[in-house]
Amino acid sequence: LSNAFKTAEEENLNTSIESDYNKLMNSLDAYKSKVIDDQKNQLSSLLTDEIVKRYVYREGLYDYYTEHNPEIKKASEILNNTQTYYGYLN
Repeated sequence: LSNAFKTAEEENLNTSIESDYNKLMNSLDAYKSKVIDDQKNQLSSLLTDEIVKRYVYREGLYDYYTEHNPEIKKASEILNNTQTYYGYLN
């Protein structure tokens, strides 16, 4: 879109499309912000994983997951409670 707008500027056509272009760009920016806000937890988790991998490698990531990952916590709870565990098996 920016290349098309630059071409329109070079051909002096930008005055007729400038307001529509600005509206579209503002809408895209608002949508991007909304998506980032909606996916904040997932993005934060992915960033944390990458940071942990880079600084403490895979062993550190394993330790981090065993303490913070909700799926691993739930699985540990199920495995530590024999009644719940056998309930899933039946």
